[in-house]
Amino acid sequence: MSLFGLFYTIFGIGCKGVNDVKNIIEDNDHKTRYRNNETNTYLDHNMNKRDLSTNHIMVTERDYNGDVWLKDAQTGRYTQNITVRRVEQKYQEEKAKALRGESDRTHIKYGDDEHRKEEYPGIKYKDFKTGKLYVERYMIFTEEHYKMLHLWSGYGICQQSFSVLFDPETKKIVRLSDGTIEQMLGQGALIEDINKFFHKYVKEYYEHMAEPYSTWYKQKLYYETTLRPMADSLKDKFIEEGEARVKYRRSEK
Repeated sequence: MSLFGLFYTIFGIGCKGVNDVKNIIEDNDHKTRYRNNETNTYLDHNMNKRDLSTNHIMVTERDYNGDVWLKDAQTGRYTQNITVRRVEQKYQEEKAKALRGESDRTHIKYGDDEHRKEEYPGIKYKDFKTGKLYVERYMIFTEEHYKMLHLWSGYGICQQSFSVLFDPETKKIVRLSDGTIEQMLGQGALIEDINKFFHKYVKEYYEHMAEPYSTWYKQKLYYETTLRPMADSLKDKFIEEGEARVKYRRSEK
């Protein structure tokens, strides 16, 4: 090796060493500045996501059901389902609000997985009181049901369907979804109207299901998933606000 070549090699090694030290210092700073406690990762000097424990480069991948997974790029192992953790955190936050009386919600959508391979498919909703997972099912109004709910006192009859929560374990209708109650209040019904309607509707539905040659009602309740999830309410205090509007409109008539 020539003298110039030797000098160039030594110089290169020296520069690399300086850069390595610089990168280490920068990474240590990033472990605090760009730390993500949820995934236990940080962004290194090249803005690569790295695991704080192993220092392996980590990437995120989306599963077929919509869940986001954290994957170790060096071992190929999936280390964490980020979606599940976020969904549970959101559930706990909304449940706490309901327990404090800050929300009228009774459940919340629990992830985006439609669970198509399960016997009773559908996106799951987790109940604040029981902690159980239910699925949403669409039901259809009849003219008699409209009248029973006093929906004519609102903006007119425009709500063609509503949804209930179905328990796959008991195969029973649990209750009306929060989103449906919010819609019914908006159409002019009070909670007392809604409760009377629900008990009558469920009784009728089970009677239809018990008919020996009728399979439509059972098929619809057990297996027909909703086209788009609408079970959750759009507001926290939807009952209080909704009933106040209905009572005001009724008092003017």
